[in-house]
Amino acid sequence: MTAAVDLVVTPIAVGLVDALAATFAAHDDALGQTRRPVCLRRGTRIELLASLAEDECCTGLVWVRWAGDWPSRNFPTPDQDVRRCDVQRWAVQFEVGAASCAPVGDASTLPTCEEWTASALAEYDDAATIRRALCLYATDHPGTLVQVGAGEPLELDERCGGTTRMVTVAAAACDCVQEGV
Repeated sequence: MTAAVDLVVTPIAVGLVDALAATFAAHDDALGQTRRPVCLRRGTRIELLASLAEDECCTGLVWVRWAGDWPSRNFPTPDQDVRRCDVQRWAVQFEVGAASCAPVGDASTLPTCEEWTASALAEYDDAATIRRALCLYATDHPGTLVQVGAGEPLELDERCGGTTRMVTVAAAACDCVQEGV
């Protein structure tokens, strides 16, 4: 048995990672920050991990997460009819996001207004960097339909904040080619 090779989701995911990595590297370098890793993540939501030695939130993390796909003749609208192996095109959706530390106080002191302002402005910068990365992806893939969805803040927890955005990309229906079947 031969291993299946994904020809629909993987190329888009890799292209998004590349665009995000290039854009965030330029952003972080310009601000004199440590470069944040850009990772493919899986699951229905991103969990920012922490260990005794590392905290993904405070070291910063940028990700691409596959969020689903559907047949779509009229991109990005899902096809409503069912036809045996007659997919014309796929609409493939991803969540892209960036997380960073939120200000935390201690037992006797809350974060200052200035700390909250700096944190909020950093989140807005990350959202803008994601928008620029999606423009780069679209420029690098001329002729590919790309629908950029709404950006949203991450739910703030006691140490972490960030931003996410959904993006849907049209892909050829190459999975429906039947070779010898």
